[in-house]
Amino acid sequence: MLSLFRKKASATEVAIHQRENAPAQQHNGIERQFVAAILAPEGAPTPPIILPPSIGPANQGVMFCTTRAKRVAVMLARRGFAVKKIVITPSLATITLKSTPGCRDLGGEQICHALCCGKDERTYAVLIDGISVEWTVSRSLEKGGAA
Repeated sequence: MLSLFRKKASATEVAIHQRENAPAQQHNGIERQFVAAILAPEGAPTPPIILPPSIGPANQGVMFCTTRAKRVAVMLARRGFAVKKIVITPSLATITLKSTPGCRDLGGEQICHALCCGKDERTYAVLIDGISVEWTVSRSLEKGGAA
């Protein structure tokens, strides 16, 4: 335990002390504000009670999607897939994978097909734990022929 009476404390000790006591200090600050509001004389304006910062209900969807996307991305990485990009919105998260032969094992459905610049590109998607996982398979078209 950090002694507050020592002249010099290491930065690590100070950080640990602040981290351990932060919730208690926030709680005591709010408690003091409530007591001050209750003990204020009648008719006197009461100071506003300032609550600690919160993520807020409007951001709960983003936090939920972020947590699930992280869990799915870690699971895919452990299975050998390379995660290229993760896009988070309040209602849906999308993980884009680098296309490998193993992507076929995910069992996705084709959602897009494009023929452009001598390439045949097909994008596949599958829902894993409510997260959309996508990858694009690209191959060159032979001259004069279609895929």
